[in-house]
Amino acid sequence: MDEEASTSLVTGRTPWPTGLRSLEEQRKKEEEEEREREARRQLQEKEMQRQLQEQDRQQESQELDGQQQQQQGGQPLEEPLEPPPHSPPI
Repeated sequence: MDEEASTSLVTGRTPWPTGLRSLEEQRKKEEEEEREREARRQLQEKEMQRQLQEQDRQQESQELDGQQQQQQGGQPLEEPLEPPPHSPPI
């Protein structure tokens, strides 16, 4: 058995050298920050897509309204409008 290799009192675990522990903690912190940035970016992207879809819907609605108004204004009526008949005096 190698006399230089030692284990801590916790069975099967070797002690972390101080520098490695701080590097591991720093790596975990950076990974967590990266996940948070990615989550924020995805939320912003979804919000932008929602806004673009809403703008598209509004534009399509305005275009349809404009087309309907052109059709109504540009087509002659099939029958001329007549005044309503007068009721006979009583």
